[in-house]
Amino acid sequence: MKISLNWLRQHIELTEPAETVAELLTACGLEVEGFEEIASVKGGLKGLLVGEVLSCEPIPDTDHLSRTRVNVGNEVLPIVCGAKNVAAGQKVVVAPPGCTIYPIKGEPFTIGKRKLKGELSEGMICAEDEIGLGTDHAGILILDPTLKPGTLVSEVFKVEQDEILEIGLTANRGDAASHRGVARDLSAITDRPLKNIETNYSAFSGTTDWKIEIQDEACPRYTGLLMEGIRIQESPEWLKNRLRSLGLNPINNIVDITNFVLHDLGQPIHAFDADQVKGKKIVVKKGFGGKEFITLDGEKRILHAEDLMICDAEGPMAIAGVFGGKNSGVSAETTRIFIESAYFNPTSIRKTAKRHGLNTDASFRYERGADPNITILALFRVAALVEEIAGGKAASPAIDIYPKPILPIELKLERNYLDQLLGVHIPTKEVERILRRLEVEILHKNDTEWTLSIPPFKSEVTRPADVVEELIRIYGLDKIPVPEKVMTSFSQRQYPDLQASRKKMAEVLVNRGFYEITTNSMTASRYYSEEMKQKAVWVKNPLSSDMEIMRPAMLPSLLQVVAHNKNRKNGDLKLFELGKVYFKNAEGSYFEEERLALVATGNWTRESWHVAARQADLHLLKQEVEVLLERMGMSCRPGKWSFDLFTAYESGKAWIQIAAVSPALLKKADIQGPLYYAELNWSRLVESMQATARKQSKAVPKFPAVRRDLSLVLDSATTMAELNKVIQATNNDLIRQVNVFDVYEGDKMEQGKKAYSISFLLQDDEKTLSDKEIDSLMNKLIANFEKQAKAIIRK
Repeated sequence: MKISLNWLRQHIELTEPAETVAELLTACGLEVEGFEEIASVKGGLKGLLVGEVLSCEPIPDTDHLSRTRVNVGNEVLPIVCGAKNVAAGQKVVVAPPGCTIYPIKGEPFTIGKRKLKGELSEGMICAEDEIGLGTDHAGILILDPTLKPGTLVSEVFKVEQDEILEIGLTANRGDAASHRGVARDLSAITDRPLKNIETNYSAFSGTTDWKIEIQDEACPRYTGLLMEGIRIQESPEWLKNRLRSLGLNPINNIVDITNFVLHDLGQPIHAFDADQVKGKKIVVKKGFGGKEFITLDGEKRILHAEDLMICDAEGPMAIAGVFGGKNSGVSAETTRIFIESAYFNPTSIRKTAKRHGLNTDASFRYERGADPNITILALFRVAALVEEIAGGKAASPAIDIYPKPILPIELKLERNYLDQLLGVHIPTKEVERILRRLEVEILHKNDTEWTLSIPPFKSEVTRPADVVEELIRIYGLDKIPVPEKVMTSFSQRQYPDLQASRKKMAEVLVNRGFYEITTNSMTASRYYSEEMKQKAVWVKNPLSSDMEIMRPAMLPSLLQVVAHNKNRKNGDLKLFELGKVYFKNAEGSYFEEERLALVATGNWTRESWHVAARQADLHLLKQEVEVLLERMGMSCRPGKWSFDLFTAYESGKAWIQIAAVSPALLKKADIQGPLYYAELNWSRLVESMQATARKQSKAVPKFPAVRRDLSLVLDSATTMAELNKVIQATNNDLIRQVNVFDVYEGDKMEQGKKAYSISFLLQDDEKTLSDKEIDSLMNKLIANFEKQAKAIIRK
């Protein structure tokens, strides 16, 4: 967003250079990404001098060149001139050697010394189009004869120098999308008052038969004014210069005034040719889906049913808050205008602009939230300028339709909260000064808190924390001292969010290569044992035999999906589903539980040129379950069987079963090959998470971990689950990780025996472990393995 420094000075006294203003704005959150110097005339007429033609003689053998001598104040320059109207005694514009001129057409160029037809020429006498002052090239520009030679031409034509700041406006700062909004922040920073806005015009004292109807809540407020006696012409130079400084092209006085007020106050304005408004009626409504509409740029656009339109008695005239219509716009023949100053819902405007691929200055401001309470002020400002510049006068009173006024938000800001959040004490007088400069009204105050009224244009300020942010960005982030210790707090819910837990679970499994499926909770009874059928919930009128029972387990539903995929040559599967199972107890009451089911079959990893594909197996699926539990903030420990796991929180209640699906069940489902399955009682797992929801955080250990390995000779029937029980029984907090890195059963091993190689990772949070402590722990482990697992330690 471009901001003119000269324009800002119309709202607040500023004596600081552009660099300082840029620093002040950046410090308060309006980041200035760059700035440039500009002039009302390109190049600013720099280096051009007033010259007096002392003599002028034609050069022989040429039909248009003249030899002149020109006094430029401190010297007399010989200049060859080709203009027919050059004559002695004239005061002219001279570009001496080294001066760069900027013509209306073409690229700028620098004047040098050169010979023309054998005559030395040390400069150039300029026409108005050659220096950017106009389009006339019939002859040189002749100046006021009273001007003194050597006078700067930029002073003669009062070239306005300006500096333009490029502000990277964030989406939440709609209040600063104007010169007035930026000046408001500077007022708070510098403690200088804002200047008054000129809105005086000759108001109409009678009544009007013009009507405004709002038929949709997307337009909370609409104000309008009829003006007549309009003369469409060029805008005055000051207005054209204001618009050019922002890169806008002046069009005519009415359009330029509406653009000026938009960038001045941040309120979009639209002017309709009143003679084109049928029925003296403005209607704001939707419902023109599929209708063709021609906008000001001549493009035909197909309207959407949700596009908010400004209409007259016969149909649409403009896309509200986005773009005007061609047939109702101001033209050279316009003598009466109806001025619109309205507030539209930001979401409605954003969606409409996006649908039509439009990004206008008006939609930019409405999308970010304009000020609903400035519409009447902006309307009067436009009326005053139209009266001054276009000779118009009001032909109706201001019409203001505002059925449900948007009121300021009341917030309480506690002194202790302010100090605690910032970590620095801002004096009370300074707090109140900043708030008033930001136009936040203090309704009530005492020693402990303020009651504040937040104006509607600060739509992003909805909480006390937002008020604190407003205060500190003006007070200065650089004034907050950096403490020796940084304190923080963790937001911890009393119970885990169930939906968030489900989402996290799904993200973990998808990231691990699983695909989520959703199946019907009604399935065939043939998959279940007689015992399960007795406890099952039966459907009285099933659609088919495959939907006769509410599933008491997840596996049959997944079997159908696996069979479907394998029959279509998609045999490498890793699937999961979170669904419900249903039961009936002995009393006949029904209940349900949420279960998480996983299946794996075929290749676990893809075949590659450098490594063979790995088949899915029980160990890989068990590993995925352990990873999931770890990511969910839970741990597991061995259960009764090798691949049954319990959570560490409620042993025996929340359970997980992992197993290979039996060949008999695979045959019923018509599935070839091994299939591995895990089912987790999600309801009970969540209960366990809730029972242990309070987590403790601790620092990352500073001291190194130590690895020690043991190789055990065991009976073949001994499982790792039994060894884990031995390790847990050792009950030592120094054991951080246990891993089986080798299992051997072969000819070199005694029959009925096997060897496990196990690594132990040991670590202390408070100190570096000594060899004595490590040896003591390892000896204790060895003794427990020998006693409880009948293990032989391989040396």
